Amino acid sequence: MQKTLKILVIILILVFGIYMIWSGATKMMKAKKTVTTNTVTTLEGGFIQCETENNPRCFVNNFLTCTKAKLEMTGNDGSKILMTVFGMEDDKCHYNMEVSGHGVNCLFNKADLDEKLINQIFGNDEGKKAITDAACTMF
Repeated sequence: MQKTLKILVIILILVFGIYMIWSGATKMMKAKKTVTTNTVTTLEGGFIQCETENNPRCFVNNFLTCTKAKLEMTGNDGSKILMTVFGMEDDKCHYNMEVSGHGVNCLFNKADLDEKLINQIFGNDEGKKAITDAACTMF
């Protein structure tokens, strides 16, 4: 029962995240300590700041290559959403999604990073559930 609830919460958080990214119904939160060159904003620590309006595939592309990136948004209800790719850690791609203080923390094998995994993370059944179950923990 507890595992089912955990999976359900993860799926709800991830579906909410993809909805917020691709719906255009969010406002980007202002980043602190930024350096902007051309259309790319680099945050402290070398993270790329992705924006849905200017480059909707930015975060997805950085996830697929496991390149440091952040996507910060505020939902219509005021909830804060932060998705982060921290890059490679111990041969795993470190991904985190937080919605108002709760979320998931994942360590994926680089070989598993593909469009189907992203879709699975965001709640669409792509046959990658075993990977997300093994790689992700809730907080």
